[in-house]
Amino acid sequence: AYARAGVAMTSMFTHFTDPLFLKLQVCLAAGIVMSLPFIIWEAWRFIGPGLYPKERRHVGPLLPFSILLCIGGFTLVYLALPITIQVLLSFLPHDASTELRQEPQRYFLLLTQMMIGAGITFQTPIVFYILGQLELVTARAMMHYWRQGVFASFCIAACIAPTPDPVVMSLVASPLCGLYFGSVFIVWMIERTRRLRAALGGSPPSDSPPPPPPPDAPSGDDAPPPLPAPVDSPEPTYVE
Repeated sequence: AYARAGVAMTSMFTHFTDPLFLKLQVCLAAGIVMSLPFIIWEAWRFIGPGLYPKERRHVGPLLPFSILLCIGGFTLVYLALPITIQVLLSFLPHDASTELRQEPQRYFLLLTQMMIGAGITFQTPIVFYILGQLELVTARAMMHYWRQGVFASFCIAACIAPTPDPVVMSLVASPLCGLYFGSVFIVWMIERTRRLRAALGGSPPSDSPPPPPPPDAPSGDDAPPPLPAPVDSPEPTYVE
């Protein structure tokens, strides 16, 4: 990015311990990213036994999709960051008296913040899937407020992108808008499946709780007294 912008850049450390801490930070971040699937799997093994079967059936399949969405957010930052650097370098005066000295730690901090923000933001479909299963949102309401959703996507993109340039902001906000409309489709599919289940003979969905058991028969002092046995009346006799 620096070479394409025509800017000569030299790395600068302000303390003799900065190179060591920079390598430690890079190794820590790389280790967390590479072990993320195992961390999520161990967390699921800890939380899963405490859930009901129907809850495990809904939450379990979301784990692979959550990892894929997180990787998609990292990929977006990897592709958008060079463009962001070029836009920021366009404000640098291009003359012989100007020299750029970049602190590697600040660059790594910027990269980490953008990746964390993108990884969390890309979990939007998962959040709307859970809200749709709980019947807290509807596809009709989400389409009614689609303008607010697009505006919120651009606001989030402005927080993730380090520059208010419209090109970079639009580049980051476009996948977020796509995730919003993809969430609308997911909620619509949930509602359609729910309607089909309800239409099959009027039977409730399989996820509905079982009916409560009948009350127990009273016993002991609460039991009513037994009814008396019927007494046969004697037949009348006639005297001639």
